[in-house]
Amino acid sequence: PADEPDESPVQASTQPAVATPPADAPAPPAGPGVTVKRARSWLYVAALSLLIVAAGGYWAWSHRPRAPEVHTVAVLPMVNLTGDTANDYVGDGMTEELIDALSRLQGLRVTSRGVAFQYKGRSMDPRELGRVLGVSDVLEGTVRQAGARIRVTARLVDTSAGFQIWSGSFDRQSQDIFDLQREIAESIAGALRVPLGVRGQTPLSPRYTSNVQVYDLYLKS
Repeated sequence: PADEPDESPVQASTQPAVATPPADAPAPPAGPGVTVKRARSWLYVAALSLLIVAAGGYWAWSHRPRAPEVHTVAVLPMVNLTGDTANDYVGDGMTEELIDALSRLQGLRVTSRGVAFQYKGRSMDPRELGRVLGVSDVLEGTVRQAGARIRVTARLVDTSAGFQIWSGSFDRQSQDIFDLQREIAESIAGALRVPLGVRGQTPLSPRYTSNVQVYDLYLKS
């Protein structure tokens, strides 16, 4: 009958039971594949960090304050073109004043008068002079005085290759010789891109006297 209870036996499951680990049990160790991926990730992070540090160091190095470039110059004795050796004092005086004026500039180192005048009357290749004197540039020129006028021609030569990098011709009244000396020194500084800041408090071309006749006697002595 339909209302009689089912008394057929219950068959036991043949599948093995799966044990469920407790909730607080530690996680099983990661497999070898997961470990390799994690190691690669750390390597990428370390490499990126090193790259950032290297880039920052290069930026700091490339933007570091740099010392201004110092030029070394030899001022050779001016050649007297008047044909009269009695007027050599004009070129010698101009040479001394230019040595004094240029040596006041902060970005220049100038050979002394004693060194420069060893080459008076001698014709030498500027490149050879650069090697002998250890200078980067040589200033040479001529002086011609006619009556109350004085004409100076100067040129600056790069001793590394022998190229002329600047030249100038100046024609002035003899009474303007102080302004002439200052103008030549400033032109040379401009050619070498040297700032006109002077060492100490003295001007670039100081006037020890405003009397040209007194100055001429001083040069002759």
